[in-house]
Amino acid sequence: MLPLTYAVTLLQFALFSARTDSLQILVGPIEPATASASVRGIAELFPDVPGRAFLVLRLARGVPGAEHAFQLWRGRCGDEREQVPVVAPAIARLDENGRGKATEEVILDLPDDGPFHVVIRAGTAGTGPVAGCANLSGNQGAA
Repeated sequence: MLPLTYAVTLLQFALFSARTDSLQILVGPIEPATASASVRGIAELFPDVPGRAFLVLRLARGVPGAEHAFQLWRGRCGDEREQVPVVAPAIARLDENGRGKATEEVILDLPDDGPFHVVIRAGTAGTGPVAGCANLSGNQGAA
């Protein structure tokens, strides 16, 4: 059985998909920022309602119990000139196995020409050292 929040997200996604002739989903692997950083995973960006999108992080191989702030930016990893505004910042909390998931709602209308990337930071302040980054790419086409 699906968790309620996941089922609601899928329903919203299905409803949005039925209403549009163009759907953009962006996905990218999270790569560690340095050889000593171990956080990996995947980042996904997909539309919600017009003007909003969901950014979902699934982290693995992290330090058990660690917390990570994350941000969506225009451009590619290393280019942090224009941050995409968020509805409410989210924190990814890793479990005892070094895994975690977090969802953040961003103010963005998809489809968008992009490009985009996600920066994962050590700690919850959003200004800590970069622990990982994911360049997002994907499809833009008919739903």
